[in-house]
Amino acid sequence: MRLAGILGLSTGFTLNCGKRDTTVATPILDQYQADFISSHVSIVMASRSAGNVPSQARALGCRVSADRRHVTLILPVIYSASLLDDLRSGGGIAAVFTRITTYETMQLKGPGATIGAPTDEDRAVLQSYGDSFFADLRQIGYTELFSSVVTRMVREDMVVVKFAPTDAFRQTPGPGAGGRLEAAP
Repeated sequence: MRLAGILGLSTGFTLNCGKRDTTVATPILDQYQADFISSHVSIVMASRSAGNVPSQARALGCRVSADRRHVTLILPVIYSASLLDDLRSGGGIAAVFTRITTYETMQLKGPGATIGAPTDEDRAVLQSYGDSFFADLRQIGYTELFSSVVTRMVREDMVVVKFAPTDAFRQTPGPGAGGRLEAAP
């Protein structure tokens, strides 16, 4: 199925989701945090339905805006239907970023998101993200065959979910897990 058909929209679309204005005056991410979430990490996104039933999907790339106020996640439509439905219905968004070789983990949350079609820049991010993430997978023992199976998802119709993080948390196992992250000055 093509992305536009699944979402009931024409190409070049943008669909605003969420109940609140997601503009943030000051970015909550510093440069280290923006770089961290943009490569080498496993990315899992989550939302919830109006009945508080959770949904989740794996993102295959992340791009942070130059001003660090917005995060764009790239994911395959076919594996993300429930999450996209929940975001369209106004559910909040959470995204967890884990470096699988160190377990360093960060969580971002926002009140809503914008769903859209990927740009050429997003497609380039998919390639560089895949290269860095799969290099880490091989470091911990996963084979090239496993990486190639996961890479096939990139050939599916993709969608981007853009949000303005309003909260950031350290989720690395150990002391301080769950603590609020503040951007370095």
